[in-house]
Amino acid sequence: MSTVSSADLVQQIEQACSLLQTARTQEERSMAERLLLQFREMKNPFELCQLLLEHSRNSHTHYHALSVLTAAALRDWDTLDASLRSALRQYVLRLCAQRGVLSDQLVRTAHLSCAQLTKRHWAEAHQTDQSRLLALHACAQALTSSSSSSSSS
Repeated sequence: MSTVSSADLVQQIEQACSLLQTARTQEERSMAERLLLQFREMKNPFELCQLLLEHSRNSHTHYHALSVLTAAALRDWDTLDASLRSALRQYVLRLCAQRGVLSDQLVRTAHLSCAQLTKRHWAEAHQTDQSRLLALHACAQALTSSSSSSSSS
């Protein structure tokens, strides 16, 4: 999938989403599922997901693009740059505000996605705060023990 242009990938994913809904044979359905699985497993699919969300007219394609964006962000969270993580959360938050433009189902999915990304961000921030507090506590204990040992001498 990586040697194909973005425009071709958009077209292939849209076709796979349509085929998944209209497949007449198990072979057609399997082919569509394979392509969507490859899409889900892509490294850094964020630009492609954004293209699909902004330019596709197929709500099924929108759903898959948002699902892949969320899954990839959560899967790769620890390796993503903090600015990209923030940009992804902001992008999904903007999707939440597009009621009337996007289907109600997609807006609900965007709310869930936003909640998942925010929770992951909060957990990471909370862990960092907790690590800082533990470091401060260790420093305080070291200072306390060094001052008590120096005063006993």
